[in-house]
Amino acid sequence: MKKLLLSIAFLPILAFAQEQGTLPSFTEYGFSATHDSGKFASQTAFVGAAATNGIGARVGYSHYSAPGQSIDSPFVQATYVQAGKDLNIFGAAGVKTGVNGNVFIGQFESRKVVSESFAFGFSVNADVVESISSIKNGTSFYSIGANFDYLVAENLNVFVGLYDTEFSDNNSRQTLKTKTTWTFYPEQGVSAYVRTKDQRDSSPEKRDYFSPESSDLIVGGFQIRKFINGLVYTGAIDYGTERITTLGGDVSKNGVYTWNLGFQTAPAKRNGVTFGAMLISSNTSIASSSNENYTWYGLYSWLKIPF
Repeated sequence: MKKLLLSIAFLPILAFAQEQGTLPSFTEYGFSATHDSGKFASQTAFVGAAATNGIGARVGYSHYSAPGQSIDSPFVQATYVQAGKDLNIFGAAGVKTGVNGNVFIGQFESRKVVSESFAFGFSVNADVVESISSIKNGTSFYSIGANFDYLVAENLNVFVGLYDTEFSDNNSRQTLKTKTTWTFYPEQGVSAYVRTKDQRDSSPEKRDYFSPESSDLIVGGFQIRKFINGLVYTGAIDYGTERITTLGGDVSKNGVYTWNLGFQTAPAKRNGVTFGAMLISSNTSIASSSNENYTWYGLYSWLKIPF
């Protein structure tokens, strides 16, 4: 936790050292909901506001449920946002209650564009693990990550991300993610991609969430990003294989899929009302491995209104 708090405290200092962003003061509203075939569900709503210097606050409420169980969890956060031409930053830090005590929650996302072909970012996240037993037991996590995007050639992009996650039950997880994207129909925003994820747990087989000794994922898919009448519409679908190794050395290979559909106002828009929504589905999540009998859905939406 000390490592996380130092990261949260230090990174906003870097933000203030840069040119301030151009966002006006605004109010914001957000809603998300998840549901899986194991009948675990969550709903989260928040309202917030920020001044022209990027400093603001959020208050929100999460509800978690499973058969015969229900947990309510209010939270409050201080926030910071910066939106510039080459640097974008969002940070939030606060406390969530009602999950077997108070849990520190935080988020920091930054992205720096160095050139037309290279950008990098850093992230810090902390929250309760989203499974009903984790929420009952207060099992939380924090993660620190770094990533970069590199335009290898025209219409060919490579993303690499490396993340370290520490759980409150003494498990550590190292994750390497990659995504290679080829935009073969740029006029219509259509791309093909291959993404991978290699995950290793130091103390596997935890009861509160899915935690094999290792998990190796490779999938391929197609995505579209289309600008129509002031809105950006996106969609993606992929399929591949997840290789899971348990603590006892057993190995299984399962088919895994993900799809998403969304829309939002143009990311470059700095003034006026902005909003967006996305629907995601997969047969794997933090609570379960990939298998044909499991399905997870998530809905995420947001709205910002300047004042």
